Amino acid sequence: MKAVVLKLKSWIHNLENNSENPSFTSRVKTVLVYNQGRDSQAIISSVVVRASDDTKHGRIHFVGPVSFDQKVVDHVKEVILPASDIIIKGLQLPLKCFKISVVNLEVTSMRDVGSIISGFSADAPIFLAILSAALQIEIPEDLVSTGH
Repeated sequence: MKAVVLKLKSWIHNLENNSENPSFTSRVKTVLVYNQGRDSQAIISSVVVRASDDTKHGRIHFVGPVSFDQKVVDHVKEVILPASDIIIKGLQLPLKCFKISVVNLEVTSMRDVGSIISGFSADAPIFLAILSAALQIEIPEDLVSTGH
């Protein structure tokens, strides 16, 4: 147990003093549902979050061809970000700003149209991606998360 604590302290020290990589991008796979009813399709996509110290757009900034419904944006700002902040502050690390996007779904990119993320199915992957980016820990590529 003592070895684990020492390793964790060393990792935190390196993270705090990592001036070579002030930003970090995380990808977390998720399942999103496209359409509803009989035409619905579940598609594996990825939430992409980049952590940085750039405060130009506030702590959370949504970017990319996939749009987020305003309820989702508000939920991320009011629930998911504060939850991740508790963990980050608990590790005595500085809070970061995050650019959040979703890899354009194959179906919509083939049709050259955008998508809108609504509902809270992206809660878990956004939360994981924020923590991953803030802590500079990669999420395994074989992990897929969804739900709220």
